[in-house]
Amino acid sequence: MSSSAWAAAPAPGHDTAPPRISPPRSAEVERALRQNYPRFQYCFVDFLAEQLADMSRSFQGDLQMVVLLATVGQVSLSAAIAAEAGGRSPAELAPERRGMTTNRLADCTGIPRETARRKLIAMEKMGWLTREDNFWYLTTSGEDTVARQALAALDDRALSRTARLYSSLSRLIDPAT
Repeated sequence: MSSSAWAAAPAPGHDTAPPRISPPRSAEVERALRQNYPRFQYCFVDFLAEQLADMSRSFQGDLQMVVLLATVGQVSLSAAIAAEAGGRSPAELAPERRGMTTNRLADCTGIPRETARRKLIAMEKMGWLTREDNFWYLTTSGEDTVARQALAALDDRALSRTARLYSSLSRLIDPAT
């Protein structure tokens, strides 16, 4: 099922759009991927290996820094989305709502606490992270984060790579796409 069928425009000569067709549920998608496991595995591992290699190059081989930044980023972005949905600025939220402590990051990532602390401080010096009341969160500059600005080329490649993965997997789920 193509994504265009989910939100189809009116057909020429018709006043109304055809009924919306719901996207497949996760159980249906999982079943289709399991039925096409070798192709799924190839697409997924190709994507993952290329993404990990690209991140490794961008972070000079320090994938622990990637994991820490991603973990802090998810908390910060989740808080920003929630704040904006409530008509507030993310900066209005308390630090514990938009960040994580070093101890919690070490626990969540499995990275030793002292190693996590050193890497977090390094990202603070790079301007990517801010620490307030022992909570780490993404540093913003205007409408964006400093880390995203610094990693714009990596982000662009990841978007293209994800689009290719989506396209490949869509064909496994619905061969008509």
